[in-house]
Amino acid sequence: MDPASAWREVYSDSPTALKKLEYCDAVMIGLRDRDPDVTNAELDLDTSEIRATVQEYYAQVDIDSGTIPHSLDGDLRMIFAPRSPAAATEGAPAGSAPHLLRRQKDALANAVYTWTGVDPSLLQPVLQHLIGRAAEMKLTYRLADREAILVSLTGFLTALAMNHVYKGTFIAR
Repeated sequence: MDPASAWREVYSDSPTALKKLEYCDAVMIGLRDRDPDVTNAELDLDTSEIRATVQEYYAQVDIDSGTIPHSLDGDLRMIFAPRSPAAATEGAPAGSAPHLLRRQKDALANAVYTWTGVDPSLLQPVLQHLIGRAAEMKLTYRLADREAILVSLTGFLTALAMNHVYKGTFIAR
């Protein structure tokens, strides 16, 4: 929050956001003359010593296999089912569900992260599982349904992520 900006004016039509911003402003005013609680400037690790890439680091992270959903076949079938009788007609252009999931997995994980805070690296094994199951079931979708399917996938993954946030597992028990 830049004190010189017109944030009160910008958010004047959003009372809830304005109230939160005013709270933040009051807290910052209360803290501005205070010394920081932590003043130790010693580094835990010199970054020049890090040899692993981010991808290599996350590949080493062991995700508890108990949190990976094992039976989401019905959900996948429903997500990729034709949206309308017209879309279900024979000969309508179709796409591969596993290919769509594979192409969109980063965008899906990032969208879910934006709204839930669940790290995309935690969702990658779930997405890999869904890709594998969609491939095994040979799921396809009507190209006309692509946007609706992506919305459904985002909602579905968000629900799984929120289960993880509140229950510690992607599948609520």
